[in-house]
Amino acid sequence: MALLRQLRALEAGERALRESEERLRQSQKMEAMGTLAGGIAHDFNNILGRFSDTVSWHSSTLPRGARCKRYVNNVMHAAGRAKALVDRILGFSRGGVGERVPVNVQAVIEETLELAGTLRCQPRYGLRRGSRQATPQSSEMPRVCIRSR
Repeated sequence: MALLRQLRALEAGERALRESEERLRQSQKMEAMGTLAGGIAHDFNNILGRFSDTVSWHSSTLPRGARCKRYVNNVMHAAGRAKALVDRILGFSRGGVGERVPVNVQAVIEETLELAGTLRCQPRYGLRRGSRQATPQSSEMPRVCIRSR
């Protein structure tokens, strides 16, 4: 009887050890993903900086009232959102949870619809003002709106 108890305790200990090893492997995978994400985000941030600087320079050379100024401003706004996304990825790679901030869902939807209009595609379904349904990730809104056609 004592031998049976010892065998069961040994089996339970081995099972706990296997589970602990699996959690350690998962933790190491997440750490590697964070390192990879940080490297990619850093490179992307460098590219984005050059892109933003170039667009900003071109914007400053446009005459007042130029028709394309609106599109250049849209590009600058999109670059700002991309920078915010890169900052979130870098925060994740550093082990941070990231800052949660309120999102103006209506503005994101309107921006997405304007972008869809410049791409010459029209959403089939209208979106009502004051709708309360949203995804917590504002970076996902364009895909949600475009896929809803």
